[in-house]
Parts: sequence; C-alpha cells; structure tokens
Amino acid sequence: MKGICNEKRRIFVSDKCPDSVPVMEIITRENLDIEMVNITESMINLRGFLKYRDSDEFFAQTREEGLVGIPVLMYGDGKMFAWIDEESKILE
Repeated sequence: MKGICNEKRRIFVSDKCPDSVPVMEIITRENLDIEMVNITESMINLRGFLKYRDSDEFFAQTREEGLVGIPVLMYGDGKMFAWIDEESKILE
C-alpha cells in the first residue's frame, strides 16, 4: 500500500448499510482525510459507485454473489480498491 496511500481516498458507503455505519462513524470521529460517498444519498452517488462496481474486476465476486459491494475504499480514480470494516488499519 505504500505510495498509493498518498493518493486521494474515497469510500463508498450507505447510511442504510449495517456494515457501513460503524465505518462512517470512525471516519467522522477521527476526522480522517477520506471523502465519504453515501451511495443511497443521491442517484449521482449511486451511479458513480456503480460505474466502478459493474466494470472493475475487483468486484467480480461481489457481482457474482449479487452483493452491493460496500463499504469499499477507492484510491485515486479507481486505481485500486480495498474492502473496509471497522477494524481496518487502512483507515489510520
């Protein structure tokens, strides 16, 4: 992950997702430099996420299993993705 951590980070979440809410709380509480994109807040946010989820190989198993695929952290403009949970060291 070294080197890529200097890139802009964006996390796709939903305030309606039980896996996303704790992550959103940590990011807010710790004032982390991560742009949060709540995909259920607007169609623009949802379409932005689906652009990556429906085409990037990272999400192949997610698509196959019929899952949404959040919370997920994106580096740069889709350069790399990483699964996130509330214990993730990647948020530090």
